[in-house]
Amino acid sequence: MSRLISVQVVFSAGQRDMNAEHAMSEFLESFSKDMADEGAGVQFNKKKITRIVQKAIQDKKTLEEIISSHLTENWSIDRLDPVLLAILKCAASEVLLDPKTDMPIIINEYLNVGHAFFEKPQVVFLNGILEKIVKSLRS
Repeated sequence: MSRLISVQVVFSAGQRDMNAEHAMSEFLESFSKDMADEGAGVQFNKKKITRIVQKAIQDKKTLEEIISSHLTENWSIDRLDPVLLAILKCAASEVLLDPKTDMPIIINEYLNVGHAFFEKPQVVFLNGILEKIVKSLRS
């Protein structure tokens, strides 16, 4: 759940040009209201989300350069779906922040996030880019 939330917050921040602190504050306020209304007890790791979101937003240019370097000639970062870009930024951020987490776990978890938003062809595309990014950051 924490990775999905991280992607949602990074996506929202990107769409509205917010800094990490504002994006997290807005998410927590909205999430608290939603959970109070629904009465559900969704578990998430606030510290993990905050770290990923801060890295993804603060290091936006660097992460976009990393992502761009793994796209084929036919693709530019501007062509990527904004949700796909948010997934890639969060995954790359987590790889950089948590070097002890196994690569297959990170890739699998973000592919699961991808399945929440995309059909199989887009998830296959996401998988290819994720594998290249994760391997390059871990080598």
